Amino acid sequence: PSPLARPARPRPFGAAELDRAFGAPAPARKTGPAIPAVPAAQLSVDLPPRGAILKSHELALRGKTHPENTLSVNGAEIQLAEDGSFTTVVKLPDGKSELEIRARDKAGNVGTIRWPVEVSDRALFLMALAEGAIGQVGAELDGGGEHSRIEKGPVMLQGRAVLYLKGRIQGKKLFKQLFITAHVDTAKQREFEEFFDQVIDPNRFYPVYGDSSTEVRDVNARDKYYLLVEVDRSSLLVGNFNAGVKGIELLRYDRTLYGAKLDLDRSFFGGKLRQQAKAFVSRDDARLARDHNILRATGGSIYYLRHGQVLVGSERVNLVVRERSTGLQLATLPKARDLDYVIDYAGGRIMFKAPVASIADASFGISNPAFTLSTAGGHPVYLEIDYEYERSEEQGSGSWGFQVKDTLFDVLTLGASYVNEDRNPSAGASYRLYGGELSLRHGKATSLQAEFARSESSTSRTTSPRTAASATSA
Repeated sequence: PSPLARPARPRPFGAAELDRAFGAPAPARKTGPAIPAVPAAQLSVDLPPRGAILKSHELALRGKTHPENTLSVNGAEIQLAEDGSFTTVVKLPDGKSELEIRARDKAGNVGTIRWPVEVSDRALFLMALAEGAIGQVGAELDGGGEHSRIEKGPVMLQGRAVLYLKGRIQGKKLFKQLFITAHVDTAKQREFEEFFDQVIDPNRFYPVYGDSSTEVRDVNARDKYYLLVEVDRSSLLVGNFNAGVKGIELLRYDRTLYGAKLDLDRSFFGGKLRQQAKAFVSRDDARLARDHNILRATGGSIYYLRHGQVLVGSERVNLVVRERSTGLQLATLPKARDLDYVIDYAGGRIMFKAPVASIADASFGISNPAFTLSTAGGHPVYLEIDYEYERSEEQGSGSWGFQVKDTLFDVLTLGASYVNEDRNPSAGASYRLYGGELSLRHGKATSLQAEFARSESSTSRTTSPRTAASATSA
């Protein structure tokens, strides 16, 4: 605690009793200058020890002041409780800096605490766990299987190891900040893991908690290994990811996969040239397949997908409004699971928490659409759903792709994309998607965009190409 007035140093235990017994005079107390008894002077804060080096950029502060004061930390106003207490989290820069906590009363008096703090240029957290068991071959032990068991003669060994690492390094020349997150779990099996594993399941637990808790999932991987390296605006990921290859309008590859993904984003020549590149590779489960369903909204709340056995967390649900005459897309509204709808993954059924109108009023706004059930003068509404599902037979799917974009002077953008998806001949046609784009901007309201895209689906016998091109200006 660091109040404005420093309390007197406590005396040794029993010193006052000895002084009274032997008639020793009371020691003189050294005091500083008197502090006026004004509300602004009532300020105390819990602070780290002076000279301590912090490992995190976030510092949790708590303290108390007069309930009628106005409090600020480094210039940001802080909300007070009814009794004048407060809690907040302060973002700190690298290296040495100073905290300034200021309390102002209604009379204009100001009480200030200035405290030096320092954040380390690197931090590391490592946690490792291991467990094991030994027994006779044929014994049934909880939590184990063939993937975590070794048999040697009549003896069986079973075990599991888990490692979690998180670190941060401050750079100087090559990069500014590097963050790394790694995780290994030897008991994970890809065929039994989902893309999305919710920590707090609203079907099992009450989804609202009163302690301001935040659900954080730092590792998301279907297989044993997870790695995330973030360097400024670039990253390397081994784990679950979304391919996210998107052109202007025509080209899109948005599958959820497990594999490796590289994102590069660098600026050169003082920001005049920006280069962006992404590449991914995945050799996912042989039984997984992807489907895209377009359903016409009917005014109801229950809709059925084409397939069941949907992979948990793989769905992407969007409400799409199309122009009634041309069919052009006017608006896309993403929907969130448990907030807007619930889904039966085994049966492939989606139930919205409110009816989905079949018609959007012709005067709707994109940011706040006013859907009506009127059938006159409106635009049709569709449900577009992308998801992964488990097939009954293996298809041996593997995919890879890349996308590059160069932006010059924030005016001219050139880009190219390529995606390849291989399948066994018995499971369907292999797939290839590629294209290019060009964007030219002039001012804030004028732009010229052109895009070319081509997809090919081929087997050992046939090839089915599709080509599309568009050009727009505004």
